[in-house]
Amino acid sequence: MPDTLRQDLEFDLVAFDEHGRPVLVAEVKAMSGAIQVAIPWLNRLESELRSAGRPIPYWMFVDLDGITFFYDRDGGQPARATTFVGLETALGAYDPEIGRKRIFDDYLLALVEAWLRDVTSDWRLADPPAMEQLGEIGLSERLKGGTIRRGVSLADLDPLRGNQLRDESLPGTRLGDG
Repeated sequence: MPDTLRQDLEFDLVAFDEHGRPVLVAEVKAMSGAIQVAIPWLNRLESELRSAGRPIPYWMFVDLDGITFFYDRDGGQPARATTFVGLETALGAYDPEIGRKRIFDDYLLALVEAWLRDVTSDWRLADPPAMEQLGEIGLSERLKGGTIRRGVSLADLDPLRGNQLRDESLPGTRLGDG
């Protein structure tokens, strides 16, 4: 791995709070066991962002085994506490066959995005799945009224440049909902 982070590094999903601050970074891989390979990378990335003055309070990794949240419970570093939510629990309302059929990255990403949109704005479901687990770690409150974006680059999370996505609005959507 290089010594410094690439500014063009792109995250699968980033959730912003109602004030446009990044709250959650998500990586989605449609394979089993991917979390084992991802943990060292996520820890390094989270630590480097924190030391660069760009801390992200929640990190989410999704693979076919489930959804794992990493978060900072007490202000320490790096974010070590974890919560696990099964795919069927979080995404079963969006696809009842999840876990019983072959799933590809783009489809899994779309399901996760739909779930997170419901958490932020009751987009499809007024009572999204796994809200209790998200509430226990303080994430559901942070996401309410926020937005979800795909393919956000590391450079767009730079506080010196500001969130380059905040002022972007797509026709027919709330600010940043596209």
